[in-house]
Amino acid sequence: MRTKNYLILLFLFITIICLSEINFEPQFYLPKINEDDILKDIWLADYDGDNQDEIYISYFHLDDELIDYWRLVEYNQEGDTLSVFTEPVTEQKQFSRSMLMKLENSLYLLTIYDQLIDEFRTCIIEITDWEDHTPVDITQIDIGWCQGFYGYHFTTNYIYPISLNDSISLYIGLGLVYSDDEWGDLETIIKKYRFFQNQLTPLETIENCGLSSYDYNDFIIATGAYRSSGISGTYGTFFINRIYNTNPSNVEQLYSFSYDDPYSLQQFKIITENDTTYTDLGSILYYGPDHHFICYSPDYNDTLWISTETNIYFNGIRSSTVIDSDQGHFIMYFSSRIYNVPLFEVRDRSNGEIVLSQESEIQPIKILKTIGNQLFFINDENNGFQIYTLEGDILSSNEFELSSKENTNFISNYPNPFNPQTTISFNLLEEGEIQLDVFNIKGQKIKSLLSNQIAAGEHSIIWNGEDASGKIISSGVYLYKLNVNGKTEAVKKCLLLK
Repeated sequence: MRTKNYLILLFLFITIICLSEINFEPQFYLPKINEDDILKDIWLADYDGDNQDEIYISYFHLDDELIDYWRLVEYNQEGDTLSVFTEPVTEQKQFSRSMLMKLENSLYLLTIYDQLIDEFRTCIIEITDWEDHTPVDITQIDIGWCQGFYGYHFTTNYIYPISLNDSISLYIGLGLVYSDDEWGDLETIIKKYRFFQNQLTPLETIENCGLSSYDYNDFIIATGAYRSSGISGTYGTFFINRIYNTNPSNVEQLYSFSYDDPYSLQQFKIITENDTTYTDLGSILYYGPDHHFICYSPDYNDTLWISTETNIYFNGIRSSTVIDSDQGHFIMYFSSRIYNVPLFEVRDRSNGEIVLSQESEIQPIKILKTIGNQLFFINDENNGFQIYTLEGDILSSNEFELSSKENTNFISNYPNPFNPQTTISFNLLEEGEIQLDVFNIKGQKIKSLLSNQIAAGEHSIIWNGEDASGKIISSGVYLYKLNVNGKTEAVKKCLLLK
């Protein structure tokens, strides 16, 4: 009976998709100016308005563990070097990050430096004219006291400019760390500025948003984190937020998740890069230590699916992208080159099923989408970067369909992952005899949450993570099954993380 239950739970609602082998075709090569230059950032942009992206790469160079210069190189899509800007730096004023910004017909270079003078750290923001490199404006953020490892430090995690009619809204994501032990305290913030008439004006500080950002045209998804270390150990919270470019910014916290392992923060990753279907299909979060892939609805109120099946093991995810084709909607991600044979996997975005797992000849550091919707797979090789594209299209044996709440007995739980409790909500189309049970991944029944005649409409029940005997269960994936009038209507996964 246990084997039968397990098979039923395992194969319910699985859609089979068959993909042929995927190959990548080399297009052009981007050489480094100096083979010892280290990559900092890479992006595509059409600043000159010729309807073709150029490639911009910022590098820095180390001399005895300190940066002695940084440079920004512009390439075309034939691999030709169009321009090179190199800026020497000093021990007291180290390079942090740079980005180009276009306003009307002018192009500006924004550069952030980490300045340490007389044991006081400052974040310096400089804007120069890109054409003649003359200074335009400069401002600073006081970070705090620092002496060697101890004290205040910062990282510039991203620079996100939004060009408006006569100004630029500028979002700078910062990680602020105070170190007095092994890990120290961490907070991630956005410093928002307005660049107007050659002046940079500070507007606001946005908490818990400075870790990473994802562009969705009408808004950005920004992740953030908070970490505190003390006598009781290290603990923190990971945040996912939606930000609309209003003044002040309209910030909506979509999700938060607590963690108690400082390494865990490095393992949270939103993998739906280059996404144009977020509002329909939501976003996918990868949690590395347990290899959990979790697909959330766009408002993060519902978990669409959870999968722990993967072949990348402990390698982690190096880069990822969404792929939309005539045959369906997929997510592709590449493993990091650490332990095992390099792999990439492709999942059906509608249900999380792996449709292809294949050894990879490339391990792109980043995957970018051009204004023509072509994907560039950027591979680090031969002291430079080889650009690949997909050879042909992704073909599958079925077409994608998205089920609707209106014509099903809908069920979901929130939060997911959860600790220590989660709320399971369901919507009944008509009155019926309801049975709601929780099972472990082996198909063994853990607890019955509900067994009653229920009226049509929306209902919810809290599961506190206990089994039928009242014992707190261990971390892991669990399934909850909704039966209506003796018929199985839905089986969903939830994840308990402690």
